[in-house]
Amino acid sequence: MDRFYIIPNSAKDPELTFSNRIIAYLEKHGARCHVQKITEKMEGPYHYTDPDGIPQDTQCIIVLGGDGTLLQAARDVVHLDIPLLGINLGTLGFLAEVDKNSVYPALDRLLSDDYELEDRMMLEGKIYRGEELIGKDIALNDIVIGREGHLRVIRFKNYVNDAYMNSYNADGIIISTPTGSTGYSLSAGGPVVSPSASMMIMTPIAPHTMNTRSIILSGEEAEVKLGVCPGTISSGFLINLLAESRRRWPRIKVLTEVSPPTNLAARLTKGQIDIYAGLTTGVDFPQTVTSQVIAEWDAVLAVPRSRLVLEETTSPEFLKDETFIYLEGGEAGYPHVVESILGFTPKSTLSTPSSRLMMAYVDAGYGVALIPAPDATIRGTNTLIRAVAGGRGVMKARAARLAVNNAPAVRRVYDVILALSRNGSE
Repeated sequence: MDRFYIIPNSAKDPELTFSNRIIAYLEKHGARCHVQKITEKMEGPYHYTDPDGIPQDTQCIIVLGGDGTLLQAARDVVHLDIPLLGINLGTLGFLAEVDKNSVYPALDRLLSDDYELEDRMMLEGKIYRGEELIGKDIALNDIVIGREGHLRVIRFKNYVNDAYMNSYNADGIIISTPTGSTGYSLSAGGPVVSPSASMMIMTPIAPHTMNTRSIILSGEEAEVKLGVCPGTISSGFLINLLAESRRRWPRIKVLTEVSPPTNLAARLTKGQIDIYAGLTTGVDFPQTVTSQVIAEWDAVLAVPRSRLVLEETTSPEFLKDETFIYLEGGEAGYPHVVESILGFTPKSTLSTPSSRLMMAYVDAGYGVALIPAPDATIRGTNTLIRAVAGGRGVMKARAARLAVNNAPAVRRVYDVILALSRNGSE
């Protein structure tokens, strides 16, 4: 990697002397660095870092300070899906694990792509007054519910997945991630948990009973809603995805929803599904969605031999009056896809429930079909396959999720999709 964003801490490095040394070292070795100018707490939704100021091509965020600086940065930039490296300029360094004496070897490893990414679980807390949401935030370490005002004992009734679990009489309660298990939770008598684990630790603060202890809650007992465009992701891909997810994380259930792409894109944006998988030609995702290409094919036209003029050309002017046959609920042949690739909206369309029937309709002379090149293998003897004139015809399949949706189960299923695509299972 060679594109970095630097978050300094002026309290730990007043003149930014050490920060400038790191920047100079990276730039000397061909890297490009952008430096955060604001080093004081901001008003508004962010703490110290405005994520809109981070270049989109940033490959790594380097945080200079201590654990507190890294925790604040993680909260501000979580939706960008950019890895963070903490360099410790303070006293404690559980999170900012690179110290001053080893900083240059660590930077060398980054520059040479000799590193490992470590996923850390995060928490989202919401506060309701009745049915009204009055506050929410995310945390890399812990969420604490405590008392305010006069000294008094608080009675907590604890529910997990809407089921009553237990009650605490205590001064407060800590819900900690594995990362936060070495912080406040540990001071309150909680256990130390491996940072790579996916679980939550619930620890009472000064409980008013002798036998009250921390409780470990699984973070993997979850359902992931996967939206799939019909006809765009093969059954083999889904079989491999479900099998691999089940093998790695038996407590994660992947629930599949099949729907047209525009519908799924809207549901993803609203948080009604967790992951989108399918062709995205003509589908625009907002900046709140992160996505990666998992497959790419040439778009071709399937045309019947009976349309002699189409034997010679597939120029858009000769296609405007054709009936476009498409897969019901799928993407190929949809009006917005035709417009995106061919530059016009079909005047007439015909839907079919399967790819084979779609190609049979073309073979019978009912119309034409805009399809991914691999689907051309199922054409009939009276069907011709023609390239799209002008070379505009590319169909891409993407996996997409909301950038703020960092639930461990969602991240894990998403990563499996990416891994399967790299292995040629698209």
